[in-house]
Amino acid sequence: SATLGSLERLPLEIKSLVAVNMDLVSLVRFMHTNRSAWALVQQLPEFRLVTEFAGTSAFLGALVTGVSHFVTLPQIQAALTTYQCTTCPNFGELVFLPTMERCCGDCLRECGNFEVRDISLISRPPGINPRKPVLTGDPAVFVQP
Repeated sequence: SATLGSLERLPLEIKSLVAVNMDLVSLVRFMHTNRSAWALVQQLPEFRLVTEFAGTSAFLGALVTGVSHFVTLPQIQAALTTYQCTTCPNFGELVFLPTMERCCGDCLRECGNFEVRDISLISRPPGINPRKPVLTGDPAVFVQP
């Protein structure tokens, strides 16, 4: 039977912490490595909450929109278990997928916190020659604690 490799030696609590803090893409890939990984992820309370209850839309939405590289199960769980908009005291009937935050319709339309720009508008700042090399990398590396 297939094992979890180096993770197999760790206690279940540590394996669970590793799995639950993976971004969604890594988690899905990990789940599909073997039955042991599948079983480990299936037993996570956060995974069960997100996939068995109302979170399926948020989970699939994150995967489809491409933000799944930056989102974890606890972030989706937090968005699903809160009711208040993150910027005002109103009921947040929506989940803003890029940040996995609850928001109300008014704040989504009017608040700059939930503004999304077309990448073509911001990808070519004035004065940068497109033939010059451009630094690329994982945005998570540049986040300040």
